[in-house]
Amino acid sequence: TISGSNISPTASTSFVLYPNPCPVNLRLKISGNIYDDMEVRIVNLEGVTVFTDSFKTPWESGEFTIKTSMMPHGNYLLTVYAGKEMIFRSVAEIR
Repeated sequence: TISGSNISPTASTSFVLYPNPCPVNLRLKISGNIYDDMEVRIVNLEGVTVFTDSFKTPWESGEFTIKTSMMPHGNYLLTVYAGKEMIFRSVAEIR
């Protein structure tokens, strides 16, 4: 479940998803502060969730590594939530 008080990140929060396309490990770098619990979710194009992880707050700048070696090749939608609010979305290509 996604929990929290639905407080948005500050305007100075930024996200970088790399490498894209991704051969083995996908990295998500977050710069800035987020004052709500976070969830990272990866969904394939059929709508099936293939990865999810939650993080408690307060969150300050950092980097997540997501192992993608067991995922089939293709395009995926990566979404980051803070509380119930979507704060970042990107397409990732897994090779």
